[in-house]
Amino acid sequence: VSPTDGRFFALNVAQKTVHGWDAAFNDLGATAVGSDPWGMVVSPDGKWLYVANAGDGTIAVFDAGTFTAAAAPVATISLPGEAPHVLAVAETSANPRLFVADQTHQTLRIFEIQPGAVPAHPALGSKEALPLTPGALAASPGGGWGYVLVADGTGKSRVQVVNAHAVE
Repeated sequence: VSPTDGRFFALNVAQKTVHGWDAAFNDLGATAVGSDPWGMVVSPDGKWLYVANAGDGTIAVFDAGTFTAAAAPVATISLPGEAPHVLAVAETSANPRLFVADQTHQTLRIFEIQPGAVPAHPALGSKEALPLTPGALAASPGGGWGYVLVADGTGKSRVQVVNAHAVE
């Protein structure tokens, strides 16, 4: 859900599409995303919609404010050799942060969302190794902490707290 205008989006993993609606439930249409999509999140300002495509190691960036049927990404964050799965965003006193967890490689990365017509997304710091497979992700207000729900092969899970400033 966009925090600014109430637009909301649903990811259809099986059909590899994102569908959008405005706050009055008017259908905005659907658009194709990348290979093996898993997670999505809207930026804190409601401008950008991020979709993690684990199969092709990318995060597609859509303009959430102008989203329509067959919308094309305005940018792509390429992560060669990685498989991004779950995403979270945080507003900070500087620029917002995009948190990205990779289930395949059990890592967490943080990117800066730089403002602009098409935002740049420089990586901050290096990958943080996670002890188990991430399944869900949240960021604290202010972006100082990442909370990763991790699970072992038997289904036992716990929350792994990550100091975002240390990763950066």
